[in-house]
Amino acid sequence: MVGMNMHSSQPPAPAAGCLGGVAKGIALVVVLPVRAVWEVFARICRAVGRYLLAPLVTYVLEPVLRAVGWVLGWLLRIFVVRPCQVLWRYLLAPVGRFVLAYLLVPVGRFLRRWVLTPLGYALLWLGRILVTSLLAPLYRHVLTPLGHLLARVWRTAGRILRVLGRVLVGWAAVRLYRYVLTPVGHVLRDAWRAVRAAAREVRVALFGQAEPAADRNRGEPPRSRARTLGSTTAVGAAPMPPPLRKTSQGGA
Repeated sequence: MVGMNMHSSQPPAPAAGCLGGVAKGIALVVVLPVRAVWEVFARICRAVGRYLLAPLVTYVLEPVLRAVGWVLGWLLRIFVVRPCQVLWRYLLAPVGRFVLAYLLVPVGRFLRRWVLTPLGYALLWLGRILVTSLLAPLYRHVLTPLGHLLARVWRTAGRILRVLGRVLVGWAAVRLYRYVLTPVGHVLRDAWRAVRAAAREVRVALFGQAEPAADRNRGEPPRSRARTLGSTTAVGAAPMPPPLRKTSQGGA
């Protein structure tokens, strides 16, 4: 591969001496005169275009074309535009106004009054009948019973929810009172009793005076002085003596 690359990178061998001389002779005899003629022709064309055609176009053709265009425009305005304006102003416009005022407008009014308006009223009446005949049975036999059923279901659901709410609230209140408030109340009551007992002991230790019984009773919670079931005396209170019987006037 290296040998082949080196071989291909070498410049081609020059042609044979006779063929090279023939090619150079042809180039000198044929190609060179043709190229010289072409250069001369190109220079002549550029000179003609610059010094003859350009002034001819600028100073001759353009004025002539502008003059021809102005003449054609004037002729078009005189023989086409003006007649069309006159025809429109004095023939087509009056005829159009006449047709509009005395033909199209009356026909339109007639159609609107005697065709379109009755047709609209007929369609409106027909639609009203169809809608009434369809919606009245629908409202009477479907929507009204459905509304009553929904209202009854709504009221029943409200009652059920109220009952469930009462049950749940009562159940939650009972559970709260039984398992939260009652133990907390017992703890607070015992703590209060312990505090009062400690206060009494401190007072006795400091002042040597016991708390009167009335103060102790007044400091007890109401439950401790509550009456027992079926009794008229408080718990821990002395029983009241029986009432005295009245003696007769003649008795001893």
